Amino acid sequence: MISIDCLKEYIEQLKNVIEIKQEFSGHSSAYRYILKYNNNNRFLKLYNGNRVENIKYIDKIYCDLKIDTAKVIKTQYITQLDKTYVIYEYIEGETLKELTKKLSEKELEDIGKEVGKQLQKFNKIIGDTITVQKNLEEELNSLMDKSRNLKIYYEQSTKKELPYIDLDKLFVNINDLKKYVYMQNPIFIHNDINLGNVITKNSKPYFIDTDGGKIKYRALNFRGNCWYGYKGDNILRERAIYRGIYKGLFNDDIPLGFHKELAFTMIYEFMLRLIRYPEDIKQIEYSFYTFKHIFDLTNYFVDYTFDWFYM
Repeated sequence: MISIDCLKEYIEQLKNVIEIKQEFSGHSSAYRYILKYNNNNRFLKLYNGNRVENIKYIDKIYCDLKIDTAKVIKTQYITQLDKTYVIYEYIEGETLKELTKKLSEKELEDIGKEVGKQLQKFNKIIGDTITVQKNLEEELNSLMDKSRNLKIYYEQSTKKELPYIDLDKLFVNINDLKKYVYMQNPIFIHNDINLGNVITKNSKPYFIDTDGGKIKYRALNFRGNCWYGYKGDNILRERAIYRGIYKGLFNDDIPLGFHKELAFTMIYEFMLRLIRYPEDIKQIEYSFYTFKHIFDLTNYFVDYTFDWFYM
């Protein structure tokens, strides 16, 4: 980890800061800091490697499409550290997750609709179908192989069995579901619309953690729905937000095919999460315990529809 004193040698904006607070929430691989000044705050992210052009590319898309987000104030590559720093506008507001503790389901669904309407704008940025589909096919094959290997690794290392998930059935189904994903144009997506990555300010939604934006398929925006709406005390309110997002995205007419796309995304997220912590016994256990509940509840998403879309 690089010290703040070291960063001050390279980042001019840190010299007048009153307080620097490191942010640990979420699962970002970047180091994140809240910068407090006399008149306002800023948000600093520190990435590995040179990401200057990529960050500018993402920021330009949000600006061109007039999608509210934390604006990039300054970005620069630090050659000596092989790091890119980005100073973002700091949005004072409440996350969607925080709003679930104070608003009704109807109010949350209405806010979700506004988020979905903003996401509609990404439909204008279309990618190359052949390239994106080829990349996803390769990724899926790799994820399935690694998922099997991690299960074997766990059971050989611990001499215990994981909670039972029928991987064969799961992989057959995701290979069936992917055809519904491939029916759509690949577009630019935020890449992780979860309840912590949207902040509301004066009733207006702002997207944050936009640095993962890329050309993919629309359903992969909603990997976070696995983590909200299936456990805990706020299931109905969390679902209300996602229901609103989907209604806003599709002008109140969620197509049947989107059920299949979202089911694909749920399985995809399980595999992504599983390989995010290779050889971490506790995390492998957590992934299997968490998703077993979802897969049992939905019969591995075989011919599954999300009834809560229509409440």
